[in-house]
Amino acid sequence: MFDIGLKIKELMSKEKIDSPELAKRLGKTKQAVYDMIEKQDLNTSLLRELSEIFNVPITTFFIDKEETDSSASETIELLKTENAELKKEIERLKELKLPTKDSKVYNLWMKFMEITSEMQEMYKEEKGDNL
Repeated sequence: MFDIGLKIKELMSKEKIDSPELAKRLGKTKQAVYDMIEKQDLNTSLLRELSEIFNVPITTFFIDKEETDSSASETIELLKTENAELKKEIERLKELKLPTKDSKVYNLWMKFMEITSEMQEMYKEEKGDNL
């Protein structure tokens, strides 16, 4: 279960906005803001205003913090794993000592690929004529 009032408190703390400042931005009294913070749900138009003030999507108010923390942890772990795999692949490629664009081997390889491509096109055309 999500608690919108708690989410508002977190956003206020993060953005360093106190209740009087939030009340001013919303065009409401300080008491209205205090009441709002104590609620578990609010109307959509007020949530839309809050999302604009805090520069967050309106869905922020409906996401359970534990869900977010768990999802973020999983994402971070996946990224760490992917990063480690990419580092290994970079090291493997460095060990291959592949030719650079300036080397003769690279130029020969590119010419070979070009000729191979042309041959494949000719083969396709020839095969098409025989059908």
